[in-house]
Formats: sequence, structure tokens, C-alpha cells
Amino acid sequence: MKRTTAQSYVEVITNRGFDSGVKHHINGNRTVEPFPEGLQMAMFAIGCFWGAERKFWRQKGVYSTQVGYAGGYTPKPPYEEVCSGNDVGTQYRSAIYPSTQEQMNTVSRSKEEYQKALTENEHGEISTEIREAQEYNLST
Repeated sequence: MKRTTAQSYVEVITNRGFDSGVKHHINGNRTVEPFPEGLQMAMFAIGCFWGAERKFWRQKGVYSTQVGYAGGYTPKPPYEEVCSGNDVGTQYRSAIYPSTQEQMNTVSRSKEEYQKALTENEHGEISTEIREAQEYNLST
């Protein structure tokens, strides 16, 4: 599993002119490691992330969020290269990238159970991509 480290994250935001205080702009919690003991990291791809990220701020148990890119083919893509407008294109998809085997098992069971309910109600297949955690690139 490859992921962005706290060091590289701080370098990225500093080099792009952002405050390197690494505090979340809404809740003030840290956005990079070290995090409080016992927390886990998970990655969710939700298409147009700027608005969708707010949904996670309101979820019980979410300590901090970041937005960026994962699961694509372009290394360290800038926003302009992945933004197509009008919410169309391969970047507008759903994915879950668990960071532990326990998370993978939970996500897989959840997908199976939800797919069963969808099938029973004559709905289509779940298209959410589920695979090991991917390299993450911060969006700025």
C-alpha cells in the first residue's frame, strides 16, 4: 500500500503557498499524521469532492478529511487536468479504498448485503470500485 506521508503532504501545501499548520479548516483537527491513537484511515472516491466532503464532516467518528485524487492513471494531477465540467467523465465515479484487511472485509460484506437488497427490488449492479488503498494526491 502506497500513500502520501505527512512529510510529503506538508511539502506539497507549503510549496503551493498554503499554511503548513496542517489543521482542518472546519473542525481544527490535524489533517496529517500523527493522529490520535486508535484512529484508522479510509479513502472514499465520490466524484465531485468539494461538495461531497461536507457529508463526511457531519459523520460521527470522522476526525478529519482531505480531498484529492486516487485510483487514476496520471501521477499528481492538477485540478485542471481532471476537471471536465458538468460532472461527466471517468473521474466522476465511486470507489472505496480500504487501508486494512478488516476494512476490506467490512466493505465487501456491506456491498454483498446491499446488492442482495437491490437485486430483490429489481435494481442494477453496484458499480462502486472496491480495492486496496491507492496512492493519494492532495488536491489544491
